Parts: sequence; C-alpha cells; structure tokens
Amino acid sequence: MTMIITRRQALQLLSGVLGVVAATPSLVLAASTPKTIEWADLSPTGEAVLLPPVVHSGPGTGQPQGEFMVVPELDAMLVRIPGFIIPLEFDELDVVEFILAPYKGACIHVPAPPPNQLVHVITDDPFPSAKLIRPVWVTGVLHTITSQTGLAATGYSMRASRIELYQRS
Repeated sequence: MTMIITRRQALQLLSGVLGVVAATPSLVLAASTPKTIEWADLSPTGEAVLLPPVVHSGPGTGQPQGEFMVVPELDAMLVRIPGFIIPLEFDELDVVEFILAPYKGACIHVPAPPPNQLVHVITDDPFPSAKLIRPVWVTGVLHTITSQTGLAATGYSMRASRIELYQRS
C-alpha cells in the first residue's frame, strides 16, 4: 500500500527520525559511510529511467504514471546518489527543497519519471541556484516516503546532509 503524505508531514517524520539517530551514537557511527547507489537501485526491477520520455514545454502532470514500487530495504539507509536538481523552494536565491531526478529537466517532461525514480530532498544548507544546471551528488538518509509535489509524485524522501557538484568517483 502506498501512502501519500504532505510536505509538512514528511518534514515532521524526517525530523523525528533524525532525532532518534542523533540520540543513538552507535547508529551514527555504524552509518557514517554512505552507500553509493544508482537510479536502478531505487526500482525493484533494477531498471532506471535514463532518457526523457516525451519533451513538453509546460510543467509535468504531477501524477504517477501507473503502478510503482519502492525498495523497502533502502528505508533509513545513508546513501549517496547522483542526479539533477529540480527546485521546489528557495531561501532567497538558493534552493532548500528540491526533487532529485535521474536526468536534466525530468519533471518538465510529460509524463514525469515514475515516483520510484524521484527523490524529494530537503536541505538545511541551501544549494546555490547558480549551480542548478550541473549534476550533483546528494548524501543523506533515504526514506521510502511517498510525497506529492506540484511537479510530480516522489517515491523517496531525504534530508540532505551534503550536496556537492558531481565528479566521477
């Protein structure tokens, strides 16, 4: 069963989870090295959406296209994943909330990628909007929390602990 929650509920849940982790130092030490994952890892079938579907000049429908599944084993895992930032909310000129997508401009295409190929990310350290066209690595604790944004449904949520420009490892 998929549950769709509001942005505020997702923030409250993430804050609660982060509070538990911070209160348990052994958990923090055990999970201090993020697991590098790829987009195919977010899908139970092991397939990623790597190419834009149909190019469209307006915003995406924001509706999931068909059924989708997340990978429950990824819930609460510290991960590092590459992608492109689709901004949702700004703090002055810098991005504080965004969708991480597998390819540039993903949420302006119709249909949007399936929700299990999109991550709703919130960060306490704003990301400079001048760098939005560049791919990034995002590190944080991944959760299998579905949310609905104005652009698309996402199958995963994350509070980013680090965002850096993409460079091959």
